Amino acid sequence: MEIDPRKDLEIDQFHLDREWMEQAGKYQRYAQLEAEAEHRKDKAKAQLDLVMAELDFKVRSNPQAYELKDKPNNDQVASMIVKQPEYQERQAAYFDAKREYNEMDAVVEAMGHKKQALENLVKLKLSGYFAEPKVPREEQDRTTNEEIKRNMEELNKEPVTLSSGRRRVSA
Repeated sequence: MEIDPRKDLEIDQFHLDREWMEQAGKYQRYAQLEAEAEHRKDKAKAQLDLVMAELDFKVRSNPQAYELKDKPNNDQVASMIVKQPEYQERQAAYFDAKREYNEMDAVVEAMGHKKQALENLVKLKLSGYFAEPKVPREEQDRTTNEEIKRNMEELNKEPVTLSSGRRRVSA
């Protein structure tokens, strides 16, 4: 199933009932995607930590292979670790996973804002905010009577064809 957060966050104010019926399902879908993204982020962080520990051991076990003195200090070991390609790859993977998680987290938060917006739109709808302008009853009657009178006058001016085929002109 393809997701489109921008589309799913839009609100159709003319179909609030449908929006409400779909809101919980959309929220759940994005919350699930957020949980999956968080899991990937946590796995990537664990892999980064593992590579870091392995490299730390390697550097401390054989500092000469990394062009360090016999007993390097913590800062020297740390600077050597971050230069290693395997560390940089794991770090990039972690940053990507973290970005994906942050994006999903933002969508889930926005879906919460959509819920609040829907609640407020329903309140506005119930208060008549979106109602059409209403014409008072006496104005409707007056307008209707004027339209009837005008239509009658136009009918009296036009020639009327009788069923016998003769034309009669009204005065």
